[in-house]
Amino acid sequence: MARGNSEVTIQDITNLEEALEVDFLRQTHSWGRLLITYPSFRLLQNKLSIFTPFLDLVSNHGFKTSDVDEHEIYHYSRFCGTSVELCYTIWYPAKNGRKNGGNPWSMRKFTAYENQQPSVPGKSKCIFIQVPDDTRSKLFETCKYDIHQPILKHIFLISAFDYNWSGYLMQFRGNLINKAQKWLYYPVGKEPIFEQRNTIFQDQQNLEVLRRELLMVHQRLLANDRVFRMMQLQLKDHSDIWCLNIEGSRKPLKELYELSARNKIHQDYVEFEVKRLDSAAVLVSAITAL
Repeated sequence: MARGNSEVTIQDITNLEEALEVDFLRQTHSWGRLLITYPSFRLLQNKLSIFTPFLDLVSNHGFKTSDVDEHEIYHYSRFCGTSVELCYTIWYPAKNGRKNGGNPWSMRKFTAYENQQPSVPGKSKCIFIQVPDDTRSKLFETCKYDIHQPILKHIFLISAFDYNWSGYLMQFRGNLINKAQKWLYYPVGKEPIFEQRNTIFQDQQNLEVLRRELLMVHQRLLANDRVFRMMQLQLKDHSDIWCLNIEGSRKPLKELYELSARNKIHQDYVEFEVKRLDSAAVLVSAITAL
């Protein structure tokens, strides 16, 4: 297992059984790696009967973001007898507290697992990994009132971070304008001087870095969308478990569709910015060829 900033001990995991239904595995720093020992890993699997895909997600929290993007799974669910299990990872942007330069946003993730066994009182379990402290208290409040709609806790948590996307994505537009706008008004046919060539070369490199970042963001938005679709199917196939139809209650399926719609808007925006960036890169390359 990878090493990190905080350790998930056997006692931590034993405490999960003593919790009513919800517990958290947290990290000292959200940008750090989750340290989980092999005995703890086995205890998660054996004593709590947690299935392998969730353990994969737990393990992935022990890697740097760049280490795991190519092979990480983001969701899984299964139905067995009278119980339903699901697990997933959601990506979201969050302010990192930087004030003196640098990117004020960081990409983070949280992971959730739930096993619903409505026919066996007290056996349902839910585990969250790396949920920010300021969100946990509100999540507990939601859990108190979700007896008949257990899916609501997941929708609440996803929605709590969904509104960060707009501010996060707007920084890319600002960066693109800063890197390419000045070259839109460069005189046609004028050969750049030596100092300008150095600036152009640096801008070319920055545009390429920006493009890679945008493509990674797009990949994570697609991953989130697959989680939303998995939850929608769960609600349709097992509405008697995840969401009982009670008069005056919230409409989780509608809320999931709204999350998917906003996520699609973010995807379209990223695709648009990638096209603009490619056009700017062509323009800058043409100037260097003079």
